Amino acid sequence: MVSAKRVLLVGNESGFTQTVTLQLRRLLDQAPLACRFETVRQHVGRTTDGLILVVAGSAAEGPAVRTLLQELQLWDYPPRVVLLESAAANLGAVLGPFEPRLAERRVWRDNPRDLLSILREHAGHGEPFHDPTTASLAERLAWRVAASTPSFASLLDSLVLAAAHDIPVLLTGESGTGKSFLARLIHEHSARAAHRFVAVSCRAIAPQWMAGELFGFGKGVSPGADHGRSGKLTLAGHGTIVLDEIESLSLETQTTLLRVIETGEFEPVGGEETLVCNARIMATSQSRLDRALEEGTFRQDLFFRLNVITFDLPPLRERPQDIEPLVRNLVARFAVKFGKELLRIHPETLNSLREFEWPGNIRQLEHLLQQAVLLSQGPELIVKNSAPIMPHRVTSLSIRDGMGALEQSRQAAERLSILRALEENHYCRSRTAEALGISRVTLYKKMRDFGLLARPVRPRANSAARA
Repeated sequence: MVSAKRVLLVGNESGFTQTVTLQLRRLLDQAPLACRFETVRQHVGRTTDGLILVVAGSAAEGPAVRTLLQELQLWDYPPRVVLLESAAANLGAVLGPFEPRLAERRVWRDNPRDLLSILREHAGHGEPFHDPTTASLAERLAWRVAASTPSFASLLDSLVLAAAHDIPVLLTGESGTGKSFLARLIHEHSARAAHRFVAVSCRAIAPQWMAGELFGFGKGVSPGADHGRSGKLTLAGHGTIVLDEIESLSLETQTTLLRVIETGEFEPVGGEETLVCNARIMATSQSRLDRALEEGTFRQDLFFRLNVITFDLPPLRERPQDIEPLVRNLVARFAVKFGKELLRIHPETLNSLREFEWPGNIRQLEHLLQQAVLLSQGPELIVKNSAPIMPHRVTSLSIRDGMGALEQSRQAAERLSILRALEENHYCRSRTAEALGISRVTLYKKMRDFGLLARPVRPRANSAARA
């Protein structure tokens, strides 16, 4: 008998899906594990194996099936995929280069024997699919971490505590190391998961407006309004609010925030009514706050209140095991976004990306891969020093060169776009700037930088030619 845990049914809610589900229930003696196209990652990982049975009842599901096959291909996941489509679907033309990822493709004949033969051939072996509905909190968190940032496995015990208990959390580390990802991961596995997740950049907002941004304004105080305005602490409701780069808060705002953490109460700026904060508070910092404490720019008592559970995230250069899952996830996302028919990532590209030090951490990696995917040609993603095509091994230096080359490609495309707009508008700068959606000053600077200030002289036909 085939184990139901090695079968994952993927399809949108429809009569056709329900029919197949009913047949599977009878054959497996229990309901199969089922999900929609967008939630497959919750069940499939690098070690799971078995059968992914994709059910398509109409041609409208073609793009979702195509995207799923591409993502499974780029994630390099082992399960076999069988497409079961109705006679009305006929997805062959839609699947294109991703059809070879299918182990089998069948037209549904409402015959239990067809399903039984599929199960026996494709679902007999391998590690079961992950079932979040029956997994413990620790198992769910371990699954998510393994799929994206395996190095965070050492933080698992603390992650479980942070998700299970409604306490403040402080996350520190360089910019782009994954602090926001970890904060959202804790929120999504906490009792507040059904409520809002609000992130506030303390550095991006001027200090004189930060208090109003967090606590709101009383009636008649909010700029341009005769009524009060709610702050982010109120808008977060019963969810989670993350104060990013909390060290940027003024001492006055820190004092009010300390009261919120201790009592849950605060007053809006210029208001008299005492409000209650129902949200959970997390904070991030690019440093360990030691220097801010020594310099007296951060309150020690606020630090103690926030420092119940602390996650100090190392830079990406110290986490080479995270590179491959990050790269595969990002490439899959950008390939779908830009409509690229990428099927694989060159092994030497992965090797070179592991060797690079990544001073900008995950954010820098994301930026490079977005450009590489956008400029990619063909089914394989390759990065080299002159273009994102690499037939041989590259070094860390060539990655830097490659990023410079990508920037040169972007500038060349921008210059061509401006040149065409100028020609279409007969070099009228006002109309050209309007067409490009930029100011005349910006257009002038770009024309100067790209050497376009002088209008090219077109050769005039001579009299003999005119004759």
